[in-house]
Amino acid sequence: MLISNNKARTLCSNILNQTSMVGNYFIYFLMLTMWMSSCGVDEFDDIDTQTEIFEPEVVYVNDIITKARSTLSYDGVIVECILIAFPFSIVDMNGTKHDINDANDFNIIAVDSTITLVDFVYPLQIEDDIGISIIVSDLWELATHAAGCYPDSLILSSDIFPAYVINFQNSCYSIQYPARLQNIEGDIYTFPDERTFIQKHTAEPLYFVFPLTLIDIQNQVFIASDAFSLNQLLFACNGFDWQDTAFFQITQFATFACYEYVFPINVIILGQTTPISIPDAATLGNVFMQGRFMDYGYPLNLKTFNGQLVTANNQQELYDLSNECSVNGDFSVLLLKTKVYTTDPCYNLIFPFSVSKKSGINVNINSYTQINNLMLQDTSFGEFNTNYPVSIVFNDNNQIKALESFNDVIDTYISCE
Repeated sequence: MLISNNKARTLCSNILNQTSMVGNYFIYFLMLTMWMSSCGVDEFDDIDTQTEIFEPEVVYVNDIITKARSTLSYDGVIVECILIAFPFSIVDMNGTKHDINDANDFNIIAVDSTITLVDFVYPLQIEDDIGISIIVSDLWELATHAAGCYPDSLILSSDIFPAYVINFQNSCYSIQYPARLQNIEGDIYTFPDERTFIQKHTAEPLYFVFPLTLIDIQNQVFIASDAFSLNQLLFACNGFDWQDTAFFQITQFATFACYEYVFPINVIILGQTTPISIPDAATLGNVFMQGRFMDYGYPLNLKTFNGQLVTANNQQELYDLSNECSVNGDFSVLLLKTKVYTTDPCYNLIFPFSVSKKSGINVNINSYTQINNLMLQDTSFGEFNTNYPVSIVFNDNNQIKALESFNDVIDTYISCE
């Protein structure tokens, strides 16, 4: 039986502040009762699920801290999409505080089998994947932020979508509860509310079960029938009625219409009243894919494909610039899933066909070698459009497909993923 949260919190505090314990049996008893209770934010007695086998020889501690990873790419440790910057402190099960100043300190203590780490020392400063700094005051707040991390890799052609907390703090939608999710083994859980979802999320990876029901702030209902439609719904929070997710994914979030962003740029995101600086396309992608984009911070600097700098000083000027663009440079998109750009191509082009520019230049394409040479020789290669139809052959089954328009290219790109 689980003890109440208040009592559990008090007991957790007592055990962490205690400097000595009496006897191994007493230690083992406390560990089994209290860690299974509340210290690890993994109490989930109200979740409807299959009966799980209890293994008494396993000691359960704080699941969040076991997810902490240190890499040379960051000046801190990563928990889901959360960065905990150095320095910080960690407490072990004996109440001893360990100061962590760099990756070496963390790696030494993480592999020390004589130390059982329990929790971080709070308050703790964290940073999300967009670069926003947040102060968390306890383990529950840390677990809540970690559970709200948008997955860092998706295969939208499948129905596998790693589950994360969707609510009005990180989206224009919220999950409608009760909600059904599953673990990697396929066991399905029914979560009555967000709290139980977060509790289970700390213990193991979860995945959405479709159809998934979302609601907006006006309680309007939206149904995501699969991973792709969920991604489209989330992206719709950005308010770009004239663009879709596929366009931004293909261009790797480096472009707006027929322009390239000149980073860093400022954007206003959901939950923030002042613009934040976005250093690169990858971070901008995190903003868009989570549906957190509200507007750009102006002036916004852009660059045409031929290198000319332009500036939008407000939203109307930005729309005026976008209206000057047509579907331009779609030949480059066609090439993305060929051996021109990847070592694992989805399809091969069937030659010959032709490409052209708005200026009137027309080129007959007869081989990949010609394409590579053209890319090296023509500084405005990105302006070439494909003269449809053009045919491709898929590498996995040798089937031939005729592409009649740019929309066919987009559909093929998505199916390849």
